[in-house]
Amino acid sequence: PKVRLADARGEEVTHDLYGRSDALIDLTMQVEPGAVHDEKHDGEDERGFVQYLLENAKRWEGAVLFPTNDEWVMAVARYRSQLEACYRVPFSELAVIDAVLDKRRLYADAHHLRIPIPKTYTLNDPKATAKDIRYPAIVKPAEQRRFYDRFGVKVFRADNAAELVRFAREAADLACVAQEIVDVPAGGFYSFCSYVAPDGEVRG
Repeated sequence: PKVRLADARGEEVTHDLYGRSDALIDLTMQVEPGAVHDEKHDGEDERGFVQYLLENAKRWEGAVLFPTNDEWVMAVARYRSQLEACYRVPFSELAVIDAVLDKRRLYADAHHLRIPIPKTYTLNDPKATAKDIRYPAIVKPAEQRRFYDRFGVKVFRADNAAELVRFAREAADLACVAQEIVDVPAGGFYSFCSYVAPDGEVRG
């Protein structure tokens, strides 16, 4: 996992916690071998990750933290009160982040707010969902990292009921949902990204 920092000069720094290089603009810092953890702790040792940032606070004092995966976003949010004394944290509070990163909560909120999303089903009863859903469909995790680490893919594509039930069983210990695939032609998807200031004003 990488943490992107913006230093006092406004230059972007990519710091790779496990020593893999990812130069960005003109400065890349490598962690000393063994300074944090080996890769088996990737995404799991939250306290170790935060402790590493705190130990290097003087080195990067005032930098803006840009965690580049969901787990490190959650870690920074959970330990925000400690990290804000040393760094700038440019995203929302934990309650907001948790509601967005947990796909089950995100889709439930979207449904409540009448925001159009692909038809989504729980997998509490995979066989019942397999009968009701339209194919092809996908099985996707509520939280992505452990799913990806285990299966090497972000979602399963099921072309029939048997496949959906099998995929649901393979990932039964991971919180997943099933979704119908939206038939949109190439170029028909759009993303909207914005920055909302702490006072609620959209700045860009």
